[in-house]
Amino acid sequence: MESDPVRDSVRKALADERRARDLRQGAAVLVALVVLSLVGWWVWARFREGFTQAQGDAVPTGADQLADGVAVRELQADMRRRAAGCRVTADQLQAAYDANAIGADRQYKGVPLTITGVVVEVGTDSLGHDFVDLCSGDADGIRCLCEPGQRDRLARLRRGHAATLVGLGGGRSPTVRVHAALVP
Repeated sequence: MESDPVRDSVRKALADERRARDLRQGAAVLVALVVLSLVGWWVWARFREGFTQAQGDAVPTGADQLADGVAVRELQADMRRRAAGCRVTADQLQAAYDANAIGADRQYKGVPLTITGVVVEVGTDSLGHDFVDLCSGDADGIRCLCEPGQRDRLARLRRGHAATLVGLGGGRSPTVRVHAALVP
C-alpha cells in the first residue's frame, strides 16, 4: 500500500494540533500551580506573622511573636487596653461556641479578651506551656495558654477561686482556647 500524501499531511496536522493543545493545557496547569503557590505562600506568611484584621489593625498572636525581641511590656499593656473593650465570662464564651462555633470565631478569635471564670486547674501541658483552665458549664472549660514569665502570678491562683485573665481568643480545638494569656 502506498501512502497517500494528503492523508499523511492531515495526520501530521492533527498530531501537531494535539501536541499544541497538550502544551497549552500543561502551561495552564503550570500557571495555576504557580498562582496557588504564591497565594499559599502569602497566606502562610500572614499566618506566621500572626496578624488579624478583626479589630481593624494588626494584633500579635502567640507566645513566639511576643518573645521575639519585641518590647513585651508594651505589647502586654496594649493588649490589656484593647481587651478592656471585650469582657466575657468563661460561661459566655463557652455558650457562644456551643451555639455557633463559626459565629463565635468571627466574634472572638484573634480578638483581645478579658475573661473571668472560676479556676479549675493551673499547670503545664505536655509541650511545656503554662495554662489556666477556667470553669464554664462545659466539662472541658476554657484553656488559657499563658505567656512565659507568668509563673509567679500563676502560683497565686487557687482552684475554686475567681480569676480574670487577658489574652487573645484562640478558637476551639478541641476546647475553647485563649492564647497569650496574662494574669493582671
